[in-house]
Amino acid sequence: MAKHILFGFAMTVVHDAAYTVLENICLRLTSKMTKLPLGKIVNECIGKLKNLVIDQVETIELPLSPFTIFVYLFMIDWRMAMISLITLPFALLPFLVALKSLNKNYGPYYGGQ
Repeated sequence: MAKHILFGFAMTVVHDAAYTVLENICLRLTSKMTKLPLGKIVNECIGKLKNLVIDQVETIELPLSPFTIFVYLFMIDWRMAMISLITLPFALLPFLVALKSLNKNYGPYYGGQ
């Protein structure tokens, strides 16, 4: 029982840390956008701006959370952390296939192309 409670707590901490980093990136990005000339912003497609501020920043979360978990696992037991790397090729292949399909299907929406 304690194992499940601690696991839930660990996942909460990891996701909180990841989303805090993403929030800071979004805030800095939008702060920089307010300093751009208005013509630069107005001439951009709304899909491209949404892609930049929301979607591109969210893609950082995918590697950020597992990396945080890996660091935590490494601090607990480095051997367990190293063995966990064996799963990477099995997870990476389906992810790359899905990403290729995503770029092909949503390219016109994101870039206005």
